[in-house]
Amino acid sequence: MEPAGGHPDRARAGALQAAVARGSYRDELPQALQEYAQAANAWVCASETLGSRWPFKDYLERGALHVAMVDLSWAGGLTEGRKIASLADTWHRPFAAHDCIGPVSFAAAVHMAFSQPNTLIQESVRAFYTGWYRELVTALPTIEDGYVLPMSGPGLGLELRPDVYHARRPESAAVEALSSPLVANMRAGLGLPTATTSLSAQEVQGAWRRGA
Repeated sequence: MEPAGGHPDRARAGALQAAVARGSYRDELPQALQEYAQAANAWVCASETLGSRWPFKDYLERGALHVAMVDLSWAGGLTEGRKIASLADTWHRPFAAHDCIGPVSFAAAVHMAFSQPNTLIQESVRAFYTGWYRELVTALPTIEDGYVLPMSGPGLGLELRPDVYHARRPESAAVEALSSPLVANMRAGLGLPTATTSLSAQEVQGAWRRGA
């Protein structure tokens, strides 16, 4: 039974407030995000899927975002990313660098984050950083105690591993399983046997031709 007045942990939880809301609306609906930003108690972070500085300008003019999150691979590279960060700074809005595309993009984002005076945070995906990112490049930015450190090598500070250039072509390589249940579900959805834990491009193409 809860004590009179409710459980104290529940009361504390009710006092908590989200710091940033992200992915609240589809990015092609700036009007909806504007209305949400005006009503929300948390900052709105948008959006890594926007390409170039022009949609960011529209969002900033509408007051539809509080944090400009930029993915350099999708937005147009370091040059365009710098322009977006500077544009956000004009509206006194912070900049955040997105991570999810790959290790080269992540390293570039870290350089970008260090170079901008209005940088708020650098996103990192721990599962990628400790996993497949390391299979592709010779070095990665160091992350310690929740902070990322600048790269020290020339250029972006990393290179592709030599074996990347000799990797199998996508149409002949198997899509490795993140987990057996995941691939089993994918295979089941395509109408394929679920005993194996890999999914080849040929199987996907065959299922697509069958209309699966």
